[in-house]
Amino acid sequence: MLKNNAIKNIILKYETSIVLSLVVLSILVVLLSNDEQDSYSIERKFRYSFTLQNKTNQLLNNVDFWVYAPVKQTSNQKLMDITASLDFKLNNDGLGNQVLHFKIPYLAPYASKVISLESTLLLSTKPVNQKLISKERFLQQEKYVEVNHPKITEVAKQFQNKNIALMARSTMEWVNKNIKYAGYIEDDRGALYSLKTRTGDCTEYMYLYTALMRNKGIPVRNIGGYVYSENKVLKAEDFHNWSEIYLDGKWQVVDPQNGKFLDNQNDYIAFRVITDKMDGTLAPSNTQRFAVSHANIAVQMN
Repeated sequence: MLKNNAIKNIILKYETSIVLSLVVLSILVVLLSNDEQDSYSIERKFRYSFTLQNKTNQLLNNVDFWVYAPVKQTSNQKLMDITASLDFKLNNDGLGNQVLHFKIPYLAPYASKVISLESTLLLSTKPVNQKLISKERFLQQEKYVEVNHPKITEVAKQFQNKNIALMARSTMEWVNKNIKYAGYIEDDRGALYSLKTRTGDCTEYMYLYTALMRNKGIPVRNIGGYVYSENKVLKAEDFHNWSEIYLDGKWQVVDPQNGKFLDNQNDYIAFRVITDKMDGTLAPSNTQRFAVSHANIAVQMN
């Protein structure tokens, strides 16, 4: 009888321990959830539109138009809603990119079609933890990010610091000081180009910083979007490229062209994670913001 009671007491203690563990786990989940909700607390609305014009005297049928929406979620933003003046299909990829696919049945000769969009986002007061799904993906060499080139390696060797944040900052400062801004360049040139010529636009600053940091074994990704501190109508000339470094469990903003390191991160609105190794069949390539299926259609962001 005493043996049975001892066994019952052990089972009771075990069950109590499990219950307490589950309670603690539930509290932690709630606290973490509340922390994320508190962080994503700044609401912003962004409006933008595109005009598609048929440049020919011919009727054009079945026109496809693809354009990026804001990234679904980063450490600094969460997309809550997107609306448009025309029906669309939303395509996603494994990086969080979102592309709106519009189908226009026809465009009459020399006719125009305006597509208006509005995005509602919640921005974080401070970066939120985000799981790094594939570290290798953000360390590898790819088009315009020549991680393993000897010239990239030679420059990267000078950045030595056990403190990753300090090394990342000093690398950003080197890129900012040693590359001369050349104004807008239509075609991507890449990290090696900017290192050889010591010139480029925001895209080349981004690519070079990413290549140098990946060479040091630090995950970095390329981002395209806008930098605004308030609700805004997006303008084409404001489109900007920067890097995000995975630091302290978060994707954090580094803007080499403007010399910004983890500064004013909730002003940076990510519209795409840029890579040449896309997940899925998203139409716009590299740093392009949109794509259209007909060569004879001119697209302008209003």
